[in-house]
Amino acid sequence: MPGLFKVGNQRKDFYEKNDSNNVYGGLSLGYSIWNTKYDGPGEEYKYEGSGGSGLYLYLQAGGRYFFTDRFAVNLQLGAGSTAGARIGITYLIN
Repeated sequence: MPGLFKVGNQRKDFYEKNDSNNVYGGLSLGYSIWNTKYDGPGEEYKYEGSGGSGLYLYLQAGGRYFFTDRFAVNLQLGAGSTAGARIGITYLIN
């Protein structure tokens, strides 16, 4: 969720991390400011834009699969003010 800042993010692991994976869920609260405008070539490609701002609440659940003790891939699904999915990698520093 793009935003100006996050007020808070609480995450809870559902299960202790075993040898290769863990599942988690969480809740985020934040404030978002956005706007759009497009000024393309010619008058027919102009969009004056829109925008908005406000608080958002976002619920997420996801899982990680660890290839090593520090490196994993993750998938996270979320719903709230918007809905979506994220995929990525995780590298544990400590």
